[in-house]
Amino acid sequence: MAWLSGYNKRIKVTADHTKVGSNLSWFPLTIFLKSGDGDTTKIFDELGSNNLKMAITKSDGTTQLYVEIEQWDTTNKVGVLHCGRDGDTLSSSADTDYYIYYDSSHADNTDYVGVKNSTPAQSVWDSNFKAVYHMSDGADTSHIYDSTSNNNDGTKKGANEPIEADGKVAKAQDFDGTDDWVDIPYNFGKPNTITIELWFKTSAASWGIIFGQADAKPPSRPAAYVPVLTIKDTGVLRAELWNGTRGEISTTFSVKDGNWHHAVIVGNTNTQSLYVDNQSIGSRSGTIDQSWWTYSTIGTGFGATSRDFPSDAWYYFNGLIDEVRISNVARSADWIKATYYSLNNSLLTYGAEETNANFFPFF
Repeated sequence: MAWLSGYNKRIKVTADHTKVGSNLSWFPLTIFLKSGDGDTTKIFDELGSNNLKMAITKSDGTTQLYVEIEQWDTTNKVGVLHCGRDGDTLSSSADTDYYIYYDSSHADNTDYVGVKNSTPAQSVWDSNFKAVYHMSDGADTSHIYDSTSNNNDGTKKGANEPIEADGKVAKAQDFDGTDDWVDIPYNFGKPNTITIELWFKTSAASWGIIFGQADAKPPSRPAAYVPVLTIKDTGVLRAELWNGTRGEISTTFSVKDGNWHHAVIVGNTNTQSLYVDNQSIGSRSGTIDQSWWTYSTIGTGFGATSRDFPSDAWYYFNGLIDEVRISNVARSADWIKATYYSLNNSLLTYGAEETNANFFPFF
């Protein structure tokens, strides 16, 4: 196997094809660096805080993927990387290998590796992603940043409202269930094909809307609104995209169990479907109409008695939300499956550190 020039060390990472339903092109792979995942903590031993002195390649050992560094904690030796590029395919018929290269003597690999909002980091995400929120604080505590090149950054209700906390992947936002929310731009092209996905965790007994659409912001009463993802006081999760008539897709089980859950609602022109933790919950038909809404909110939405809410009001979510992704295409069930396993750190296995016997450092 060829080695990427200039690097002395690498670790092989292997994607399990049994967790990939069909070949997926330009799939954003999430790599976790931590104790128990092969020798990945040795990357911190080698690089320390110099996290740009690495590369991730395809199975040929030399074709580089773009890398976004979401988390890099040298003290605890914990990191989260997202990687991908046009032309890379995650296989469903055979395991797919990748290589993480690292060498403290190498120059910074700024063409392919970067932190959020850098060109390499933005290149991880295909053009169908209109927003990707890792849900960590931005440069201040009042914003969350979009990782794509669209710059659809979110604005919190106020500083530390919600507040950053440990999440499913790295950091998340902790919503208090009283008045916390994040306003995100609505300019996603208002497509009738759309995918909204996120991770959430709650044990609250109250009603809460995780994601909402409306023609007004809180606390104003909207004339038009859809509570896209709602948790009832019973713990049932229900989902809806507007298609001209009111109607929801609901789970038959409670999700207010204090565990992390992956929820995805997919709109595909004349059909909408809900997935929870890689399970297909159901679907409903009717032409999806996204033309009316002006605002999208994470952590709240408007509900009314006409939709079986206890009263006409904004319903604030009480719990944690992480890794919100919005696409203007209908992501497939196979894409959702691979995303679930990838973000659950159960798609990949991590190997031992390898050294290049033919390596000669540059001086």
